[in-house]
Amino acid sequence: MDPTCSQDLRGRQRGGTLQWKALLAAAALAACHAHGGTDAYERAAAAPRGSDARAAQRLVREEGAVLIDVRSAVEYWLGHVEGAHHIPFWRIARRLDEVRALTGDDFSAPIVLYCLSGHRAAWAKRVLEAAGYMQVTNAGGILAWRRAEKERRPAP
Repeated sequence: MDPTCSQDLRGRQRGGTLQWKALLAAAALAACHAHGGTDAYERAAAAPRGSDARAAQRLVREEGAVLIDVRSAVEYWLGHVEGAHHIPFWRIARRLDEVRALTGDDFSAPIVLYCLSGHRAAWAKRVLEAAGYMQVTNAGGILAWRRAEKERRPAP
């Protein structure tokens, strides 16, 4: 039996943890749209203070900052910023070796973090700063990132 699966009362295997998380995430997104549509979604994604998507995009574009998506695997799978590396915020402390590899072992290399609203990115930023990284930027949420991308592009 697959260790990530469990059995129901009849002895059949049920989906593993990842499948249940995907189902719950899809249900949460559907509920969000059912109870207020994208306005409610965007209100939930309001960035915390200290996050700036435009400045973060400049860091990635002009200074080659490492871009890290700290959302869940399901959120990342549903859509992410091109070139972003995926390290969920709750695992960032355990995956510092991966961050170190991404930055080329340079603790002064710029790092840009984003999630849905900026709150998980703020938490991950504190972890990276405590680990000694000196240039960690919270880009806020992916919606703010996409909005800033649209503003940067000239209208057709």
